[in-house]
Amino acid sequence: KPVVCNYTVRADLDRALVQTGARKMFVITDFFGAAKKSAALELAQGQAAIDAAKAAGVDHLVFMSVADVEMFDQHVVHLHAKAALESYLRASGVPFSLRFAPVVEPRGRCSAPVVAVGDDSHPRGNEKATSRWLFSWA
Repeated sequence: KPVVCNYTVRADLDRALVQTGARKMFVITDFFGAAKKSAALELAQGQAAIDAAKAAGVDHLVFMSVADVEMFDQHVVHLHAKAALESYLRASGVPFSLRFAPVVEPRGRCSAPVVAVGDDSHPRGNEKATSRWLFSWA
């Protein structure tokens, strides 16, 4: 049975994880919608999702980031929280993977989406198949 959850509220995430018994979690943060064009709010929402996963003992979290996010300069405000959340997730102790959305750069090059396993090795090309996810868009 589906569980309704406001993914921007930490208590709702905690409740949904308990009610579903989900052991895996997929997190997408939304700068333009849920975060109202605020990198600080997007960061807080993403941190809440990661913290909820940690508190619930989630076995694996997948975070949707942006390919080569660290390569963009300060003018690309809507990507700042993604880079910070990748670092926060690495430090959290939650087992994770990063999923990278493709980005078309000004020169027309398109970064292909890849999956990264959550360790300190180079992240490109590793995949993990899993099931029974709690989908959380923050």
